[in-house]
Amino acid sequence: MLKKAMAKSLIITIDYKDETVFISVKDDGLGISKKYLKDIFKPYFSTSPTGTGLGLYIVKRIVTEYNGTINVRSEENRGTEFSIVLRT
Repeated sequence: MLKKAMAKSLIITIDYKDETVFISVKDDGLGISKKYLKDIFKPYFSTSPTGTGLGLYIVKRIVTEYNGTINVRSEENRGTEFSIVLRT
């Protein structure tokens, strides 16, 4: 049986300061295993049998094209947070 990746709660925050946009997307879901964290932004990497492995790869490319950064913090069974910083 597959476990759902989505959580009960999803919190999105956006802040703007000194010509920089800070975006945070945080959930309280299953989290991402430490052994997979280094691979999640690679093209075609997926732990789902129905996934293409392109979602996070595309997100990272878009953020990078706009001179931004994206980071992830995750703890299994506690949730995941993606932080994006875009400089205008």
